Amino acid sequence: MTVSNILILSGGLLLIVYSCFLYFYPPSFRNFWYGIHTRMTESNSQLWSVGQKIFSYLIFTMGVGLTVCAATKIVSQNHTFELILIALVLWKFLKFVVNRGLEKRSPTS
Repeated sequence: MTVSNILILSGGLLLIVYSCFLYFYPPSFRNFWYGIHTRMTESNSQLWSVGQKIFSYLIFTMGVGLTVCAATKIVSQNHTFELILIALVLWKFLKFVVNRGLEKRSPTS
């Protein structure tokens, strides 16, 4: 196993642990230290808690995907940087998905 696969495997496992922590110990309303922070999640406490649950599911899925990529050696030494960029873009996309999902559930929309 190469160093890049070990790093990606570690990153995937950390995302899985973070998602479980976020699901079982959700942050209090407008917590600065952890959780997802979007315009919709900070509008009221009900949307905050729903947003944290949705985000924990999505982060778990992202972590499993990274772990599978590393464990099956899909990622080669030459494509580590691209995978990191994809993970960062996917992180932003997940925040967008949570925000859109909350806009549909919001009582003010």
